[in-house]
Amino acid sequence: MKAYLAPGSYRRFTALRLRWYITSSGQSLLRHWQWLVLAALFIPGLPIVSLLALSAQMVGAAATRDTHLFAHLGGLAGLHVTAVLWILPQRQNLRGGAFAAFTATLPISPHIRRGVDLTLLAFADILLLIPAAIALVFQARSPETAALYQSGAIGAAVAALFAAQMAVLATRPFLLLAAGAADALLSFGLTLPLGVTTWLLLAVAFSVPTTALLWPEQPAHARRRRIPRSALYLDRLPLFLRIQGKALAAHPFASALRLGVALALAIATDALLVAFDFDARALPSAIAALAASAVILAGFYRTLRHAHASMQEFLMTLPVSPLLWPQRDTFFVVSLGLIPFGLMLSPLVFHGLASAPLVAVLGFAYVALIAGLRTPLRRDSGLSVILAVLIAAGWAGAAIAAVLR
Repeated sequence: MKAYLAPGSYRRFTALRLRWYITSSGQSLLRHWQWLVLAALFIPGLPIVSLLALSAQMVGAAATRDTHLFAHLGGLAGLHVTAVLWILPQRQNLRGGAFAAFTATLPISPHIRRGVDLTLLAFADILLLIPAAIALVFQARSPETAALYQSGAIGAAVAALFAAQMAVLATRPFLLLAAGAADALLSFGLTLPLGVTTWLLLAVAFSVPTTALLWPEQPAHARRRRIPRSALYLDRLPLFLRIQGKALAAHPFASALRLGVALALAIATDALLVAFDFDARALPSAIAALAASAVILAGFYRTLRHAHASMQEFLMTLPVSPLLWPQRDTFFVVSLGLIPFGLMLSPLVFHGLASAPLVAVLGFAYVALIAGLRTPLRRDSGLSVILAVLIAAGWAGAAIAAVLR
């Protein structure tokens, strides 16, 4: 057998990956079409036209000469963040899912693999590449040398954008460094008078991310396996915490979003308490925010339950209680809930609005709320979420009524 498959495999490999990506992305759209409809309500005018026009303006502004250095850096960073957020929920679909594990065993050239990855990424970035093409058309209308330079700057910005996306998609941090270096060189060149130096900076800014993208990844069997230092520290944690942590890490975007929203709600509540000057409205506001954070964090019950379901048949063969994981999952989610609890209640204690016994009672009630929300969320249905919200609302009303007596 030859070391690598023939170059014609690029076409077949790309067709298979594209078919998988279109099928899996279509299924994701069918599951989450409500979010697209909700997002379209906040976009003025026709959503597609408005998005393309706004994106084209952003790309053109990032490549416009005679502006400040930090304005360029901020514009390019905004484009990169937008591009990374665009492909972040699509990582599993772009990587090929379970099909990728099979193709990793085939003797396919690293250059073909990289070419297929870039082709798939370009297909997924249609809504990002069209605005760049529109911006290039606007620049091509002018025959001046400055317009030609700005067209090249748009190309370099797109190359850096691809490098930033591939850094997240393929978990290759050096691509992110290449994208950052290209942004810095490009921004510096756009602030200088047009000349040999600016063209040289533009060439380097384009070649750095392009070379990093085309550089083939070393095969897995040729890399030395090195145990990260963080993994050594994680091995010291209890086994159930490691299992729960891996269950959340399997859904990094949803888990980070859920925990981030809970922390953002706690920080926003603290800002609201400061705006209220810690008057009589402070304690009811904190209680309402606690109820909302409990509902948000209770969503982890479903993530953990789905992770345990895959090994349910194996657990049934072990001499362990069927309440083992429900109890430990409840302890885990309650532990996470104590973080926003401390952030919201500590300012009230500091300003004398809540005594130690009151905080203790609220703490026990809050723990009971999070633990109790596991019951309605055991079923995967919209009614269970509505029931959880109603329970939290009732808890908040009772707690506010109790503290205001």
